[in-house]
Amino acid sequence: VVEDAQPAIAIEVSFSFWQATEELLVCTAVEGALADTNEMQLLTNIVNAIGCGINRLPQMELIEWPPYPNAAGDESEVREFLATLLNARLDSKPVKSILMLGDSAANWLLSPDLEQQKETGRVVFSEQTTALLLPSLRSMLENPQQKAHAWKTLQYLLPVSSQS
Repeated sequence: VVEDAQPAIAIEVSFSFWQATEELLVCTAVEGALADTNEMQLLTNIVNAIGCGINRLPQMELIEWPPYPNAAGDESEVREFLATLLNARLDSKPVKSILMLGDSAANWLLSPDLEQQKETGRVVFSEQTTALLLPSLRSMLENPQQKAHAWKTLQYLLPVSSQS
């Protein structure tokens, strides 16, 4: 018996979500391991630099595909699952800004029709929510010049008086 059907590639993705403040949600892809101490410190510093004034980040929420063992789905089903989760979260508690750290988070969590906006680092996600695309924590630690790029994007969140 010759089988023509190619087995579907198993897609596995994980994301960390932190509700840093009422108005700020932080999303990052989990690549290999959860954020380490240095990455968490950098993230805390970033959140505080934009005026959130927190001592430590709240408990992270882990979002994973597949949602249960042996769940199958192609790329569009995975995207739909992630979009549904993110939209349900935003519907229950609207946030003003989402920080998306790393290309993987932006690629999976933003719909392809928003591709055009990604270039600017700022994506209008909905009427009340803007997503800011930043380098991943790991890449900012490995390439400190990426912090300058992130800071430029974050200027959008600062009150006008503190921008210089």
